[in-house]
Amino acid sequence: MDPLPNAEYGNSGFVGRGDAMLQLVEKFALKMAICSLKYNKSYGLILTSSHLNPRDTSFQLVLSNGELPNGSVHMAKIQAWKELSLDCFKSRFIEVKRMYIGTRKLKDNFIGKFFISVDDRPESQEILNYVVELFNLVGYKPKYYSILRSTPTPQVSFIIDIWMNDYDRQKYLLNKQLYYSIKTNWILKAFDAISLRNVGRYENTVHLEYSNSSTFPKYSFCENISSVIKLICPNVFEGGQLSGECGPYFVLINRKLPAIFQGHKYKKMVSCDADGDKLLYYFLNGNSLNLISGDKMAVFFATLIHDILKDCEMLEGIRLCVIQSPFANGASTEFLAKKGIDTVFVKGGNSQMRAEAQKYDVGIYFETSGHGSIYFSIRFRTNIQTEMRDKHVFIMAEDDSRSDLVWHDKYLPDCERRLIHPQVLILHYISKLINPQTGDGTANMLTFEFCLRYLGFSIRDVYDMYQELPSVVLTKEVFTAKNYKVTDDGRRLSEYTDLQEVIDSLVKVNGGRATIIPSSMTNTLRIYAENQTLAGATEVARSIRHELDTQFV
Repeated sequence: MDPLPNAEYGNSGFVGRGDAMLQLVEKFALKMAICSLKYNKSYGLILTSSHLNPRDTSFQLVLSNGELPNGSVHMAKIQAWKELSLDCFKSRFIEVKRMYIGTRKLKDNFIGKFFISVDDRPESQEILNYVVELFNLVGYKPKYYSILRSTPTPQVSFIIDIWMNDYDRQKYLLNKQLYYSIKTNWILKAFDAISLRNVGRYENTVHLEYSNSSTFPKYSFCENISSVIKLICPNVFEGGQLSGECGPYFVLINRKLPAIFQGHKYKKMVSCDADGDKLLYYFLNGNSLNLISGDKMAVFFATLIHDILKDCEMLEGIRLCVIQSPFANGASTEFLAKKGIDTVFVKGGNSQMRAEAQKYDVGIYFETSGHGSIYFSIRFRTNIQTEMRDKHVFIMAEDDSRSDLVWHDKYLPDCERRLIHPQVLILHYISKLINPQTGDGTANMLTFEFCLRYLGFSIRDVYDMYQELPSVVLTKEVFTAKNYKVTDDGRRLSEYTDLQEVIDSLVKVNGGRATIIPSSMTNTLRIYAENQTLAGATEVARSIRHELDTQFV
């Protein structure tokens, strides 16, 4: 059996040093190739840098529905694959190839395809070269796989979903320009549908930095949407390192501007991570940085969707819920409760949050770091289409008397338009702009801008929805973080009950909330505390860390 590389499967992928990852990538590349031939479905593998340490390599798998595997659900199967030898995968591939290609022709409707995406780091390119060499060795022809370069995870997920579900798939050029062309089409349509609404305090200039990564949106995309959103996306910061002094985590933890924005006072700034899935908005208020956390973005989307459903008399029977992580600020939970919007907490990362979101008609899930999306059930999408197609009056195209309520799309003949409740359109366009498969920074930015424009809101209006409680996150290195088991909602320790009693007593005396969250990727405990004051939160967090240092080593 091959020696196992120094890599652990986290919430949605493996992370390790590049040289140690090679054989693991080869194994899983062959496994995905086997699945694509055997099941006539498409799968993906994405090589990128780790957000925990840019020098480390991360690779993620993408399933045929465009989603990432859920670590807690697929862990046993993935671990079993990991422990098989590379020779075992080679033999299995040759057997499957002979069965599905050698002894009988593939059917005309065969769409099985393996997509592999790599960033532009030399170590990723080196791994790709070895994978291609392996494919040549076992006879896996290039027509059955496609290489995507500098394509972020959300866009690979989107491309796989298009390839699997669009009957006219052959017309597409399979690269990230496909993603940008489709998103451009929908954002222009969406803004056109609300073009007669009062602009209010909305400002359409957005300054976006992409963690010094080459995966940032290209000039053509910025130019194509410039009539509705002026997206200013500078190239890689000169002398800047990948994810160095930039990106959502840097802004969230340090509460300071990325290096590329320092010295400027832009009204609306955005940071996206190198993998394209996390997004944070922020602006300066004097010398203070005001941040739109993922919690607040979730509240914003949930409030808007809830109010639209209520106004359209569609709320009854629709299950809407905001899925929150143990790091979610308590003020967001309280605000949602006052609005009558359900919340649920889950342990783990984005893949676990998404799995919970899929239990609802509308499941809104965002981590504090800005990683998340909105899930719409098939039933909900069908209800929206029914509302748009069957319940409203047709009017002729020449009638412009109510042009602010007129909608025209491919579903109707060119000679007809339909008068519908304008708010139903907002739900329709949100569902089209959002990435339905996974957290997607670019898609979330477009969706957020569309909602701001619809409401006539500035970014400050969103920030002022409610005041977040001061919070702090401290870390503590331990021998085995996985020993610190937590409850299903991730907010309490299910083992180490003595430690949980200490946390409870500290919170009882000082107020607020505190919890210990074990990392799934490293042997690190994260200590989260929130309080009415930053000093109070810091005192509780430091006291918990002191207990770990002295009593629970």
